Amino acid sequence: MWFANRHNEDPGHPEIFNPLPEEALAALLTVTENTIDEYLTGIRTENEYRPVYETHLRSLQEFREHTAKYNLLDKILTRMHNVGRFHSGAQPITTAPTSVMSKDVLDAALKE
Repeated sequence: MWFANRHNEDPGHPEIFNPLPEEALAALLTVTENTIDEYLTGIRTENEYRPVYETHLRSLQEFREHTAKYNLLDKILTRMHNVGRFHSGAQPITTAPTSVMSKDVLDAALKE
């Protein structure tokens, strides 16, 4: 399960899951659609959902192309990663490096 806790693979591997891959969002949309279908009928099915997954993935790719000017899909996928990471209890990823040297040390180095 994605982002179930901070020990899952997703929070520990931001290089893979940040931003959340399009394929992961397509899978989430497919699972949601399957769950709704089963809830509406009251019957658990073994339907093949690969075509549904492929349709969701194609839609996401078209959405990416259509909104490329705004980089919208990456913003959404990054937000989903950050929210999932937060709820897993994992530490936030710092985007800006933090200096371990004081300002005085840096000033002294510049004077040399």
